[in-house]
Amino acid sequence: MYSGKLASGLASSRQLPEAEYFNKQALQLYRDCALQKPDIFMKSVAKTLNNLGKTQYTQRKLREAETAIVEALKIYQKLAEAKPHIFLRFVAMSLNSLGNVQNEQRNLADAEASYTEAAKIYQGLDKKSPILS
Repeated sequence: MYSGKLASGLASSRQLPEAEYFNKQALQLYRDCALQKPDIFMKSVAKTLNNLGKTQYTQRKLREAETAIVEALKIYQKLAEAKPHIFLRFVAMSLNSLGNVQNEQRNLADAEASYTEAAKIYQGLDKKSPILS
């Protein structure tokens, strides 16, 4: 959707408050669509939450970033139950992002756990399909 692409462009150009606003707009649109067709739109909800969390992280809004990334992680984990070959890498990516937030919050034990879990997933993906890693 247009709001999501606009948010990504704004984040790339370091217009972070505007990127956050459009990520939130896109998130609401995807959530609304997911009510009707969750099998199609939940991955977009998760992607937008992850992008929102990264934008908030960059702005040092660590609590908000953690909330968005944790929600994205939960969605990706659920999606990975049905299609691990597609969604496990997104679980790992979200865990890595969560570790970054936890590290900045000085929750070092939690950050280490998130990074370790992400690394295990990435290692498993490397063994299954080294070309994709």
